[in-house]
Amino acid sequence: FGLIDNGKFVYYSYLGKLEAIDLATGNLVWTTSLGTEGAKGLYKKNDRYLTLTVRETILDIHTINPASGDVENTLTLTLAPDNQFDDFGATIFEDYLFFVQKFNGASPPDPKLTMATLDGTVLWTTEIADTFYNQWLLQTPTGSYYNGYQY
Repeated sequence: FGLIDNGKFVYYSYLGKLEAIDLATGNLVWTTSLGTEGAKGLYKKNDRYLTLTVRETILDIHTINPASGDVENTLTLTLAPDNQFDDFGATIFEDYLFFVQKFNGASPPDPKLTMATLDGTVLWTTEIADTFYNQWLLQTPTGSYYNGYQY
């Protein structure tokens, strides 16, 4: 996951390392280890970076200072049990986090969609029948979409 911002390329690796590279020189500007694996997203919001990390049944949202790479805040949400790491998708839009969890096991339940605010308040959770192999999430001013279905 990466973005270009103020002359830097900032990326978040699956190994939990967030790094900023100077686009003019290629030099490392700063690096931050979030100490976990499972990077699921990097966003810029209100002049700060937000990273999403999944750890088993936990979703961490780190707020990062773009000048130094320092972690300013961490918000933790507890997810439904048996989260399947490879089948988790999320997007941030304005002050909302929209994510889907798909489950593993012999008779897994249907995937769960959740809408939460960036302060960790869960607004709603719902299940959706999953007949798709490729999944995508989109949050727009007019609605939330999962595989083309609006919620």
